[in-house]
Amino acid sequence: MSVTGGGLSSPRATTTCKVVERALDTSELLASFTDSFARGGWLVAGEDTSWIADFAWEHRRVAETFPVDTVLGIDNEKVVNRGRSP
Repeated sequence: MSVTGGGLSSPRATTTCKVVERALDTSELLASFTDSFARGGWLVAGEDTSWIADFAWEHRRVAETFPVDTVLGIDNEKVVNRGRSP
């Protein structure tokens, strides 16, 4: 499956990511997003985190419409193709 990567490796907020190929099942994908948010301090203890599943699947849905190695960005709330990485 194609998922967005790079951004999950960094706890910093970013508007750019790269589409990569990763062998992740549903629980691993959700754990990757949850871990990234936790490391970045974006989660509050005791707060409902059910929204993360929708967030993760939306990223996967968008990533699957682009070839692997495509760099994506956000511009005026729209996903834009910033080209392919070398």
